[in-house]
Amino acid sequence: MNDGVAPRKLLLKAIGICESMERSMLQHSLIPNCNGRDCQLPEYVGDTVVVYRDIVRDYLTAYGIANEFVLLREEPFGEILATNNCPVIDGPTAARLFEYFQNRKFTRGKNLEIENVHYNICVSKGSVYGQTRDDRFHLSASRTNRVIVVVFTRISIFSLHRKRFTEMIENIKRLEGF
Repeated sequence: MNDGVAPRKLLLKAIGICESMERSMLQHSLIPNCNGRDCQLPEYVGDTVVVYRDIVRDYLTAYGIANEFVLLREEPFGEILATNNCPVIDGPTAARLFEYFQNRKFTRGKNLEIENVHYNICVSKGSVYGQTRDDRFHLSASRTNRVIVVVFTRISIFSLHRKRFTEMIENIKRLEGF
């Protein structure tokens, strides 16, 4: 773990921001029905995500468990099938995504780059390699101790992380003994 980093404080702050975002968006009915198209949110929501993602990046870097946050655009990966207001990628497309991850040059704890992208991605159940974790937003190559988060749109960054980070952090805390 990096010196000078307070993991518990970062974790609590990240989850707190996440929950605050969710309450605000629900209260003001800001979660749009995108139907697989570009989702536009008020700018302050985007600003909040920037703060949140930086906290998450620092937290994961402190533990050396995140090689990189990967945000991909729709275009390089072929057709995306839209069902139930959430695009679903088919098996071959999932394979191409996974191959893309495997071919990236990951450096442990570095190159944590996040950009805004405009599409949700759901990974269909039972997709290739058995690497799908949850049906929405998340692929994990756990056999290489690599955590790869695929986030499309500003909405999904809290839809994914609030649950998954909590689970992941609980596992880390058990391993670290605190």
